Amino acid sequence: MLCSHCRKKEASVFFKAIDQNQVIELHLCDDCAEKRGISLVSEPSSLSIPEILAGLSGLGIKPGGLKEQSAACQACGLRYSQFRETGRLGCNHCYASFRPLLAPLVSRIHGFPRHQGRTYRLNSSRNLEELKKKLKLAVAQEDFETAAALRDQIRQAGQSE
Repeated sequence: MLCSHCRKKEASVFFKAIDQNQVIELHLCDDCAEKRGISLVSEPSSLSIPEILAGLSGLGIKPGGLKEQSAACQACGLRYSQFRETGRLGCNHCYASFRPLLAPLVSRIHGFPRHQGRTYRLNSSRNLEELKKKLKLAVAQEDFETAAALRDQIRQAGQSE
């Protein structure tokens, strides 16, 4: 898919928002994203979505095992079968709608069952404060895997400034 701004390069940053039943999409190449103040801090996983989905059979996930044919997001209407074809979720509510189906996939990508996504440097001081709040909460809840991941993100954010 081409960048919706310059229409020359392949888009690598995708934004999708749903506001009162209106879908707003923005597809940017790395250069246009950087010009708009969005710079990637970390690279995405080297595994492609088809490679990851193909590997699900090794995790004991059987096609249709959790009613994936009928699973759909209540917010945007995306069916799980559409996600398997494209490798993209429709909105932020898809994570909750497809949680049982996505948990093994997310665990395989991130090493733990919580989606981390890419980290963008929009407002680094606010982002750092938010990470510290999440770290305190994770420690208080004794979720040490999440706390360790957040600690690493805080360190990485501190090094990049």
